[in-house]
Amino acid sequence: MIISIDLDDNVPVYRQIINQIQNLLIEGKLGPKDPLPPIRQLATDLELNPNTVAKAYSILESERLIFSAGRKGTFVAADALDNLKNDLERNSKRQIKSIMYELQSNGYDKKAFKKMIDELINELRW
Repeated sequence: MIISIDLDDNVPVYRQIINQIQNLLIEGKLGPKDPLPPIRQLATDLELNPNTVAKAYSILESERLIFSAGRKGTFVAADALDNLKNDLERNSKRQIKSIMYELQSNGYDKKAFKKMIDELINELRW
């Protein structure tokens, strides 16, 4: 598994690990039930404290993206990609809703919001 850490990045190291594992899932480079390196091995490979990798794995497990099978190891959850997409959708909706409330409180109406969204979609060629 290819994970690299940028110590000059403002993103915490454990979050870099999480983000890269999520990207590997999205790109299809990690699939259901694929094994992840043991915490100590990944920590050694990345020259990190094992607690940092353990924190990343713990968060990934709480997000239902991986699971620990005790001494057998840690694996990608069978429904990891679905869980990741559901979390992304839920977080995106929360952010969009917050922006909508802010626009509404500043006098924007539904028509102006739709126009803004259409412009962004066209700009992104989505």
